[in-house]
Amino acid sequence: MHTIDNSPEMIKSSFNWTLATMQVIQTLHHKYTEALRACDVFSDDHGDVGFFLDSDASKSEEQEILRTIFTRIKAEMQELQLANERLGTLRIRCVEYSNFVSRIPIRQLDGHV
Repeated sequence: MHTIDNSPEMIKSSFNWTLATMQVIQTLHHKYTEALRACDVFSDDHGDVGFFLDSDASKSEEQEILRTIFTRIKAEMQELQLANERLGTLRIRCVEYSNFVSRIPIRQLDGHV
């Protein structure tokens, strides 16, 4: 059976790690959201996809290649969306943990119980 280290040092260390993790998550979330917005614009009927697929000059073979590429891009963006949702869940858990730890009286963390 594993023992859990509830020492004040470990709690402080975990709290600091959680705060640092939240900053990384926020940065990733921001970047992912920017990429997803760009993909939405790109994929819109009036965006780049619509322009390339509506081009009268394109041969049907070229359009098929473009459709394959755009399908792959869409699949990658769906993966990115899923990753972004998972980051959101992780962020919520970090916030809950940091809120819990922040309610522990400091004298308990300093060992002055």
